[in-house]
Amino acid sequence: MARSSSRSTPATPAAADSFAAIAARSPAGAVAELITPAPPAPPKRLLPAARHDSAAAFTPPRRAASAPELSRDLAHARRQWAPFLRNFAPAPANARIVVPLPSADWRLEPAADWQRVSIPHYGGPIGRARAWYRFNFTVTPAMRAVGGLFACFRGVDYQAAVFCNGHLVGTHEGFFAAFNCDLTATARDGENELLVRVDNDAICMGNGFFGRADQQGDKIYAATGLGWDEPGLGWHHCPPGMGICQPVTIEARPLLHVHDLWVRPLPAEGRIVLHAEVWNGTGADQPLRLGYALHARNFRKPAASRLPAGDFGPLAPAGPGINFYQVSIALPEARLWAPDTPWLYQSAVTLRPPAPDAAKAKAPALDALARPFGQRSFTMDTTSVPRGRLFLNGRSLRLRGANTMGHEQQCVFKGDHAQLLDDLLLVKLGNLNFLRFTQRPVEREVYELCDALGILSQSDLPLFAYLRRNQFSEAVRQAAEMERHVRSHPSAIIASFINEPFPDAWCDKSHRHLRRLQLEAFLRAATEVTWVENPDRVIKAIDGDYQPPGPGLPDSHMYPAWYNGHGIDLGKLHAGFFPSVKPGWLYACGEFGAEGLEDAGLMRRHYPASWLPQPDEPASAWHPSRIGKAQTGSHYAMFFDGQPSLEAWVAASQRHQAWATRLMTRALRRDARLVSFAIHLFIDSFPAGWMKTIIDFERRPKAAFFEYRDALKPLLADLKLQRWHWFGGETLQAEAWVCNDTHDVHPGARLHYQLEIAGRVHFAQCAPVTLQADTSSAQGRLRLKLPTVASRTPAALRLALIAADGTVLTDTAESLTLFPHLPAAPRAAKTTKARVIGRRDGPAACLAAEFPLPAGRTVYLIDDLAAFEKQRTAVLAAVARGATALFVELPPGELALPGGTVRFEQAHMEQRIFVSRDTGHPWVAGFEPEDFRFWEQSELQRPAPVLQHLCYTPEAAESEDAWRPVLTTVQFGWGIKPVPALACTERAHGEGRLVISQVLLEGRLHNPVARLFASRLMLAN
Repeated sequence: MARSSSRSTPATPAAADSFAAIAARSPAGAVAELITPAPPAPPKRLLPAARHDSAAAFTPPRRAASAPELSRDLAHARRQWAPFLRNFAPAPANARIVVPLPSADWRLEPAADWQRVSIPHYGGPIGRARAWYRFNFTVTPAMRAVGGLFACFRGVDYQAAVFCNGHLVGTHEGFFAAFNCDLTATARDGENELLVRVDNDAICMGNGFFGRADQQGDKIYAATGLGWDEPGLGWHHCPPGMGICQPVTIEARPLLHVHDLWVRPLPAEGRIVLHAEVWNGTGADQPLRLGYALHARNFRKPAASRLPAGDFGPLAPAGPGINFYQVSIALPEARLWAPDTPWLYQSAVTLRPPAPDAAKAKAPALDALARPFGQRSFTMDTTSVPRGRLFLNGRSLRLRGANTMGHEQQCVFKGDHAQLLDDLLLVKLGNLNFLRFTQRPVEREVYELCDALGILSQSDLPLFAYLRRNQFSEAVRQAAEMERHVRSHPSAIIASFINEPFPDAWCDKSHRHLRRLQLEAFLRAATEVTWVENPDRVIKAIDGDYQPPGPGLPDSHMYPAWYNGHGIDLGKLHAGFFPSVKPGWLYACGEFGAEGLEDAGLMRRHYPASWLPQPDEPASAWHPSRIGKAQTGSHYAMFFDGQPSLEAWVAASQRHQAWATRLMTRALRRDARLVSFAIHLFIDSFPAGWMKTIIDFERRPKAAFFEYRDALKPLLADLKLQRWHWFGGETLQAEAWVCNDTHDVHPGARLHYQLEIAGRVHFAQCAPVTLQADTSSAQGRLRLKLPTVASRTPAALRLALIAADGTVLTDTAESLTLFPHLPAAPRAAKTTKARVIGRRDGPAACLAAEFPLPAGRTVYLIDDLAAFEKQRTAVLAAVARGATALFVELPPGELALPGGTVRFEQAHMEQRIFVSRDTGHPWVAGFEPEDFRFWEQSELQRPAPVLQHLCYTPEAAESEDAWRPVLTTVQFGWGIKPVPALACTERAHGEGRLVISQVLLEGRLHNPVARLFASRLMLAN
């Protein structure tokens, strides 16, 4: 839309972008029960700034900021973390025989022909569908001798019915959990057939997100998962496909065997509780003995300090089916599992028949099983006010992480363990300490590597927006299944049960879905069943609550720099506000982010030809709307200019994503009441999967990765400015912050700060600082007189925390632009005021007071259309003789002017923080792409929107008196295609000009760009 004039095209329905639709709506909650967190009062302390101290100047350390440098760091991280990946523990000795089934015959109804496929296998269709998998396996005498035969499935999506030689042997619903089917009675010696029927369904919230709004169903699935390698549907936000998506084995096990085991760590008590589950397939009670042994797993334990081993003690006989046993084991001096030192142990359980005489030799083992564990505690304080503080091993902790959406699952699916390891090492290199496995649990290989690398994780039950009423009990069952899936992993710390539940007021689906009070009953039931499986699990019941308050820790999702204004106005977030929460609680932000297009080379290597520039078209013809399901093509104009080529689109998109990431993350870091946040997303699983990722499909970091990494430094120096454009000679104002997620306070450290112009230090000073552990605080206000400049000049304000020994502990810089002051009118010159037609205290009066006119110049400033109508004839006649009529900040409605009627509308998707100056109009000459963005509003003392109401002018042939765009925008929102619109336009009328400016100037004229632009409006001929 660069350099295009606005047209009075009516808004038309757009192709459904369901995620934008969600974002376009406002949370609806019981407002009376909520409070709006506000920023703390500005610090009273003024930092020294009266004189320059050259001794205070510092040189910031250089950090990797390119893909090659990150690759170098990744190679170092592989070596650094390799010791924690070792396994010194002995393998359990058992008689089991495991036979993998790596392939199967497959057909999709109603097709009759079978195809050979590899297992795991996953893909479409979505919605109601049925597929069949046919395996052949051989039962040998050795397998029969072990005792029982089982078909073991790691995961089938979604409903499975398993048949052995024509007999139904088991069913299972849900896609993430393992299950077994007993084949002992139905399998025969020699060749056998295993047939698996897999049924898919539409998900609880319907398949509208995936292009099938006509499909509604009972599938418990959200909006993230494996996806599959097909650009039209499979790449995009993980459509709910189907298949046997994890390995399948035939296992010979004793009919009495150890089914599962896990350790409940209790480090504060110097012990663990070892839980063993025993499966009895004999059909009768069976007496048994259970022995245990603990081993060091990823470190060597000196032989002289052996770890505990022994028996569970006298046990009741195991009845048919599952049996639960536990034993408390002293472990007083264990190495604690922590993110920097993820020490792992291994528990092993051996099952034997009871020994009739303890003096005799031990009976031979029937079965054995081993599992790793970490000795650690993770808790949430829900009693002390404010509630919601998190503790790891008794020390407070803040979670700084990312959402994931399939990249790690694709690594497991493909068997690419090396890539999975690198992906998780990138988490460590990015200064993240946790991952939200978004809207679904993931495969055990992922948790196991997180255990070994010290990466904390949150696992979500796969629910989004709604839960079908008839699936209440099934969802509770799956909540318990999820806990059983993750409870043995020390990295797994939090469970969540639903993503972004929709308010009842959004649409009435009570004939199908749970209403809010019923949903909260489900959350209570899911919590209780989870605590039955693991009484220590920390629960954040809702991630992204659109109808607060809910149970437990409040969590808000915010996309103000992409779904414009979503969750909170971006300027308010930057200033220190947060969406409304229930009183007495700290809070979390489970999602925030912005889209950044993938690298141009990646596009050319992977995208369908139809998505790319065509050989016979100019580079400027390409538009990101060609990319399937990309949002940049519709959202960009709310944040940056249109671009002349694919490569330029990528650069502008990634530049915006980096700016948004920096601004939002640092605002969240400064909020000491925020205990957890996660950017959306980390690594893309496909070439155009969900491009809010900060690392692309080929593992190339976008600029936002480096901004996020730097903003997540556990000890962060930060500068809080409310504007970044200043006049030379002004007094710059900023706040110096230190955000300390650590428990170190660095006695003797000092704050150093300096202003750099043209790469040279213009001013430097320092001040003592007193740090606090595990909090963020403003250390003081900086008021610094800026030098005068003769032309637009780039500058940088830099802040560092420097240790007593001179080491730079942390530093940051904010880029500034200095402007020369506008020339003042000579004192002797005669001036006059513009003629105001409007409110006494309105924007027209504001401009008139700020900009005296040269003698002989007539400008009418109009912000009241009713008042204008009374003077229409006189004003238009004056314009025809050479005057200017400048209409400013007009409300929705219509204005009849020579040449046609101009229409004004409210900007959908909230007020705009940006308008484009890329029109070629002389009034915007010299302005740069981001100049008309995020101006400070003086009364609010924070950045604020620059456009509230946009306008459309009549279509007209190109002529001297046609409307000419000065500043442009788009009208865009849910159900609305992007339509070009105007923020400022002008046309000739006789000897004068008619000008319409919807840009918000009142209260913003101290911003140099706003002031310079306003002066051009007032004084241009």
